Amino acid sequence: MVSRAVILAAGNGDRFHNPTHDSKLLEPLLGRPILLRTLEAAHEAGIRHVTLVVGYQADRVRQAAERGAPDGLALTFAFNPEWRLENGVSALAARTLIGSDRFALLMGDHVFEPPVLQRMLRTTLNSSSSNAHCHARSSNASAEPAGGPPVLANSRSTPPNC
Repeated sequence: MVSRAVILAAGNGDRFHNPTHDSKLLEPLLGRPILLRTLEAAHEAGIRHVTLVVGYQADRVRQAAERGAPDGLALTFAFNPEWRLENGVSALAARTLIGSDRFALLMGDHVFEPPVLQRMLRTTLNSSSSNAHCHARSSNASAEPAGGPPVLANSRSTPPNC
């Protein structure tokens, strides 16, 4: 079972407007910063090690993660100096820390229920090929979390054509 995740938390959320211009990952959702909700859900789903890719307000995002991560969740950090670019650039910033390990690729600002990720983490992947799962909206869209389920990949994966 996959127990590692790369969480992309580098962007500034330019479509998310708040008066302070703080990272949207630090904004509370029902009293908890969005990023902490992502870390908690990932941990509850079975993730034990997270590589968090930071960029915009990197120090503040890192401090929030270190202070609020669930007990038993190991954190490492990768810095993306090109955080204004696409998410793929942030994913590449983590590659030296991940190596050849399989991992779940998560967005720091996507809220999801742990059972969604648990199902994906249990998926058996063929070790000799590159595999990925991507969101395909079910006919019961209301049963899926906003943004759909996370993507599961291995370090040899190329982005799926979803």
